[in-house]
Amino acid sequence: MNFAAIDVETANPNRSSVCQVGIAVVKSGKIVEVWSELVNPQTDYWHWYNMKIHGIRPFMVRGKPTFKGMYPRIKMSFARGIRVVSHSMFDESAIRQACDRYGLPMFQNEWRDSIAIAREAWRGRKGKGAYSLPTIAKDLGIRYKSHDAGEDARAAATLVLRAGAVLGTKRVNDWLKRG
Repeated sequence: MNFAAIDVETANPNRSSVCQVGIAVVKSGKIVEVWSELVNPQTDYWHWYNMKIHGIRPFMVRGKPTFKGMYPRIKMSFARGIRVVSHSMFDESAIRQACDRYGLPMFQNEWRDSIAIAREAWRGRKGKGAYSLPTIAKDLGIRYKSHDAGEDARAAATLVLRAGAVLGTKRVNDWLKRG
């Protein structure tokens, strides 16, 4: 299994206001790299709810690279057409909108939603948020700090790897290939 899991945090409801990016790179079924970086979203509008969720404040991103400045590092993690996984398609939408905002080409990688593989691997979970990353990670014993982009990316990657243990690596690889 080879893929990169990504997570972003935003400053406000405008998805292009990316203020943190986290990526976990998986090669041959092992997490080989996890990185996270604060991003200056170049906005004066920070919504209280977003800050409550992730804890990132405007002063923390002063002097940090913009999304445009982060783009080459993200692109390097997505090299050679590796498939990209995020837990919900919010992250793909945020990356797409940030690329549009800065006039950058959207990554041509195929994107997968790890909620879909979680639903296949752990069918029948009930209740609101049963497949949310914090809920399912807790139930699977995956420890991490929720709403930190690097930690969320690592947890999503771990969830996909655990799904491979439940469903079989071939089945998860097929899911990564077909979506």
